[in-house]
Amino acid sequence: MKAPGFWRRYKERSFRKREKRKAENGKKFLFSLYRPSSFVAEQFKIIRTMVLRSGKDRACRTLLITSALPEEGKTFVSSNLAVSMAQSVSDQVVLIDSDLRNPSLHLLFGIGREREGLTTFCAKDIKVTDVLYRTHLQNLLFMPAGLPSDKNMEGLSTEKLQRLIRDIRQLHKDCFVIFDTGPVQLLADSLMISDLVDGVILVVRIGDTKREVLDKTINTLQERKIIGVVLNYCKVPKELYHGYHRYYAKAAQVERIAGSFEKE
Repeated sequence: MKAPGFWRRYKERSFRKREKRKAENGKKFLFSLYRPSSFVAEQFKIIRTMVLRSGKDRACRTLLITSALPEEGKTFVSSNLAVSMAQSVSDQVVLIDSDLRNPSLHLLFGIGREREGLTTFCAKDIKVTDVLYRTHLQNLLFMPAGLPSDKNMEGLSTEKLQRLIRDIRQLHKDCFVIFDTGPVQLLADSLMISDLVDGVILVVRIGDTKREVLDKTINTLQERKIIGVVLNYCKVPKELYHGYHRYYAKAAQVERIAGSFEKE
C-alpha cells in the first residue's frame, strides 16, 4: 500500500508535467507571441494588416477562420492572428474556440479542457464574462469550446450565437471577435457562424487540398464573405527566408550603434 505522501508527490509531478506540456505547446505554435521577430510571425502581421483594411468603411470586426478539411492549420492561423492583432490594436480581441468536436486552442493557452466555455454559454443562462479567460496579453481574451457532450453540441444555434456576439460587443464596444471552427465539408457549425460574421478567412494546406474541394467550399461559404485565403505549409525559398533574417540583423545592428551614440 502506497503512503499518502507518495500519492501527493505523484499528483504534484503529474501536474507539473501537464503544465510543462501546455507551455511547450504554446511556445511551439504561437510564433506571434513567443517568436515575434520570426519570419512566420511577420506573415501574420501582413495578414493582420489585410484584415484591418478589409472593410469598405471599417475593418471586419467579426471573423471566421475555417478550412475545407481537417489538419489544414486553421487553429494555427486563428491563434497567431489573434495574438498579432492583440499586440497592435488598442481594442479588445476575443478568440473563440467553436470547433466543438475537436477543440485544441485551450492547449495553446494553457487552459484545461474541462473549463466552461462556448457550449456552457449556449446551454445555460449565464453571463459571457463567466466563460471568458485572460491570456498572456492584456488585449486578448479567450473562450474555450467548453465541456464536451452531444447535448451541448446540439445546443449551438443562430439565436445563441447572435446573443453571444451581442453580449461581447456590449462588454467591449469596438472589439474584434475571431471564431475558430471545424472544417466546412464535415460540419454545419462553420456555415451557421459564417452567416453572422463580417468576413471569412479560408485556410488551405498546400499540396493536400484538391481544387474541386476548394471550389465547393468557396461556393458553400458564399464567396462574398471570404476576405482572404491563407496558404499553409508552404515551402519558403531559402533566399527569401535568409534575406529576411539578414535584413533584420542589419536593422538590429544599426539600432545598437544608434543606441551607443545616445548613451554617449
